[in-house]
Amino acid sequence: MKILQTVMLCILTVACSVAALFLYLLWSMKKVTVNGPAGSSSYTLDMLAINITILEIVLALVGFIVAALGVIGYAGIKTAAIDAAEKEAKRVADEQMRLYSLTKEGTQTGLSEHPGGYSGADAPIDSAVPASEGE
Repeated sequence: MKILQTVMLCILTVACSVAALFLYLLWSMKKVTVNGPAGSSSYTLDMLAINITILEIVLALVGFIVAALGVIGYAGIKTAAIDAAEKEAKRVADEQMRLYSLTKEGTQTGLSEHPGGYSGADAPIDSAVPASEGE
Protein backbone atom coordinates (compact mmCIF):
# COMPACT_ATOMS: atom_id res chain seq x y z
CA MET A 1 0.00 0.00 0.00
CA LYS A 2 2.84 2.38 0.87
CA ILE A 3 4.59 1.66 -2.41
CA LEU A 4 1.39 2.38 -4.33
CA GLN A 5 0.95 5.70 -2.51
CA THR A 6 4.57 6.65 -3.18
CA VAL A 7 4.28 5.80 -6.87
CA MET A 8 1.01 7.74 -7.20
CA LEU A 9 2.55 10.74 -5.42
CA CYS A 10 5.55 10.68 -7.76
CA ILE A 11 3.32 10.39 -10.84
CA LEU A 12 1.13 13.28 -9.67
CA THR A 13 4.17 15.44 -8.92
CA VAL A 14 5.70 14.82 -12.34
CA ALA A 15 2.35 15.38 -14.09
CA CYS A 16 1.80 18.66 -12.25
CA SER A 17 5.32 19.82 -13.04
CA VAL A 18 4.87 19.03 -16.74
CA ALA A 19 1.48 20.75 -16.80
CA ALA A 20 2.85 23.86 -15.09
CA LEU A 21 5.79 23.96 -17.52
CA PHE A 22 3.42 23.54 -20.46
CA LEU A 23 1.16 26.34 -19.25
CA TYR A 24 4.14 28.60 -18.64
CA LEU A 25 5.56 27.98 -22.11
CA LEU A 26 2.14 28.45 -23.69
CA TRP A 27 1.66 31.69 -21.80
CA SER A 28 5.14 33.03 -22.58
CA MET A 29 4.94 32.20 -26.33
CA LYS A 30 1.54 33.78 -26.93
CA LYS A 31 1.65 37.50 -27.49
CA VAL A 32 -1.51 39.09 -26.20
CA THR A 33 -2.32 42.24 -28.14
CA VAL A 34 -5.21 44.58 -27.95
CA ASN A 35 -6.38 46.29 -31.13
CA GLY A 36 -6.55 50.00 -30.71
CA PRO A 37 -4.80 53.26 -31.34
CA ALA A 38 -1.06 53.16 -30.79
CA GLY A 39 -0.90 56.25 -28.58
CA SER A 40 -3.47 55.27 -25.96
CA SER A 41 -2.18 54.02 -22.60
CA SER A 42 -5.47 52.40 -21.58
CA TYR A 43 -4.91 49.60 -24.08
CA THR A 44 -1.52 48.85 -22.53
CA LEU A 45 -3.17 48.59 -19.12
CA ASP A 46 -5.80 46.26 -20.59
CA MET A 47 -3.06 44.06 -22.00
CA LEU A 48 -1.28 43.93 -18.62
CA ALA A 49 -4.56 43.09 -16.90
CA ILE A 50 -5.11 40.15 -19.25
CA ASN A 51 -1.59 38.82 -18.61
CA ILE A 52 -1.97 39.20 -14.84
CA THR A 53 -5.33 37.42 -14.93
CA ILE A 54 -3.83 34.50 -16.84
CA LEU A 55 -0.96 34.36 -14.34
CA GLU A 56 -3.41 34.38 -11.41
CA ILE A 57 -5.34 31.47 -12.90
CA VAL A 58 -2.17 29.43 -13.45
CA LEU A 59 -0.92 30.14 -9.92
CA ALA A 60 -4.28 29.20 -8.42
CA LEU A 61 -4.27 25.88 -10.30
CA VAL A 62 -0.72 25.12 -9.18
CA GLY A 63 -1.70 26.01 -5.60
CA PHE A 64 -4.64 23.62 -5.64
CA ILE A 65 -2.48 20.84 -7.06
CA VAL A 66 0.24 21.38 -4.43
CA ALA A 67 -2.41 21.37 -1.68
CA ALA A 68 -3.83 18.07 -2.97
CA LEU A 69 -0.36 16.56 -3.07
CA GLY A 70 0.25 17.80 0.47
CA VAL A 71 -2.89 16.08 1.74
CA ILE A 72 -1.88 12.82 0.04
CA GLY A 73 1.66 13.10 1.41
CA TYR A 74 0.38 13.88 4.92
CA ALA A 75 -1.85 10.81 4.88
CA GLY A 76 1.11 8.64 3.84
CA ILE A 77 3.38 10.07 6.53
CA LYS A 78 0.65 9.68 9.16
CA THR A 79 0.09 6.03 8.19
CA ALA A 80 3.82 5.29 8.29
CA ALA A 81 4.17 6.92 11.73
CA ILE A 82 1.22 4.95 13.14
CA ASP A 83 2.65 1.69 11.77
CA ALA A 84 6.07 2.41 13.28
CA ALA A 85 4.53 3.29 16.66
CA GLU A 86 2.42 0.11 16.70
CA LYS A 87 5.45 -2.01 15.81
CA GLU A 88 7.52 -0.46 18.60
CA ALA A 89 4.68 -0.81 21.11
CA LYS A 90 4.26 -4.50 20.24
CA ARG A 91 8.01 -5.06 20.60
CA VAL A 92 8.11 -3.38 24.02
CA ALA A 93 4.98 -5.21 25.21
CA ASP A 94 6.42 -8.57 24.11
CA GLU A 95 9.68 -7.81 25.93
CA GLN A 96 7.83 -6.79 29.10
CA MET A 97 5.64 -9.90 29.00
CA ARG A 98 8.72 -12.07 28.53
CA LEU A 99 10.44 -10.45 31.52
CA TYR A 100 7.28 -10.77 33.60
CA SER A 101 6.90 -14.45 32.81
CA LEU A 102 10.56 -15.09 33.62
CA THR A 103 10.25 -13.24 36.92
CA LYS A 104 7.03 -15.05 37.82
CA GLU A 105 8.59 -18.43 37.07
CA GLY A 106 11.73 -17.54 39.01
CA THR A 107 13.98 -18.39 36.08
CA GLN A 108 15.30 -14.95 35.31
CA THR A 109 18.98 -15.14 34.50
CA GLY A 110 21.64 -12.55 33.93
CA LEU A 111 23.15 -9.80 36.03
CA SER A 112 21.20 -8.52 38.98
CA GLU A 113 20.68 -4.83 39.58
CA HIS A 114 23.44 -4.74 42.23
CA PRO A 115 25.97 -7.45 41.39
CA GLY A 116 27.77 -8.88 44.34
CA GLY A 117 27.79 -11.69 46.85
CA TYR A 118 24.20 -11.38 48.01
CA SER A 119 22.87 -14.78 48.89
CA GLY A 120 19.37 -13.92 50.05
CA ALA A 121 17.51 -13.10 53.25
CA ASP A 122 18.70 -16.29 55.02
CA ALA A 123 22.40 -15.40 54.81
CA PRO A 124 24.20 -14.86 58.14
CA ILE A 125 25.34 -11.30 58.77
CA ASP A 126 28.47 -12.17 60.78
CA SER A 127 30.49 -12.72 57.57
CA ALA A 128 29.18 -9.57 55.84
CA VAL A 129 31.74 -7.14 54.40
CA PRO A 130 31.04 -3.39 54.68
CA ALA A 131 30.44 -1.52 51.44
CA SER A 132 33.22 0.75 50.23
CA GLU A 133 32.74 4.50 50.19
CA GLY A 134 32.67 4.63 46.38
CA GLU A 135 29.47 2.63 46.07
